[in-house]
Amino acid sequence: MPSIIHVVMLKFNDQLPPDFIEGTLRPEAHKMVGQIPGLKRVELGKPLELTKARSQGWQAMLYSEMESEDALKTYAAHDVHEQFKALFKPYVADILAYDMEI
Repeated sequence: MPSIIHVVMLKFNDQLPPDFIEGTLRPEAHKMVGQIPGLKRVELGKPLELTKARSQGWQAMLYSEMESEDALKTYAAHDVHEQFKALFKPYVADILAYDMEI
């Protein structure tokens, strides 16, 4: 059965607290694994300085792996995911999501 890759790119407004991405969002993203059925892996971070110029202003990326499309649907509606999104919602200026089967 194919897995699903879910990628979210984030741009933030000027109200973003210092170290919010690495100090708050990254650890909270990791906590979702084991709490949401079918969510196998989550990584979140800022672009590398080496290639930051090519990031077109995207300030953070969330990468996750799901067991299936059904797991992606579960993830999308899960309370733990909703709580995670609420952490950064006040700071989001733009968001892009992309899902693909592997």
